[in-house]
Amino acid sequence: LPLTKLTKENVPFNWAIIEQTAFETLKNALTLEPCLKLPDFSQPFSLCTDASKFVLGAVLVQDDEGGFQHPVAFASRKLSKSEISYSVVEKETLGVVFGVTQFKSYLYGRKFTVYSDQQCLSRVKSFKDPTSRISRWFLTLQEYAFDIIHKPGRLNLMAD
Repeated sequence: LPLTKLTKENVPFNWAIIEQTAFETLKNALTLEPCLKLPDFSQPFSLCTDASKFVLGAVLVQDDEGGFQHPVAFASRKLSKSEISYSVVEKETLGVVFGVTQFKSYLYGRKFTVYSDQQCLSRVKSFKDPTSRISRWFLTLQEYAFDIIHKPGRLNLMAD
């Protein structure tokens, strides 16, 4: 986030330790090669999603013969100013909507599993009185056949 703040209009360009650290972290992440797997459309896909205070992350994965999850594709984006104020449940639900729509070409018309570190999302389809925002997102998600499984944050690191 420190680097994106510097790209805004009317923001003075001050390069300090926090910006240098963010730059080095980004540079290191870009130089490491993730071992992406080519998609195998005869095998099921899974989607790992996560939301933080400022960003959404999603990783499309497939299991190998040994049950190890290999990434097929990554997606992330910053939350808008209004989205930052969403509740945790809303951010996590938005993360699922973001991931599903990003990888629509892989997931549409197939049964898949979504892994989230928010336990309440495993019951999200049965909310008795969802907010209007979550209700709108449900309409988007109704086009897809998926199960949501809780995966504790310490085990759901791929989407981070």
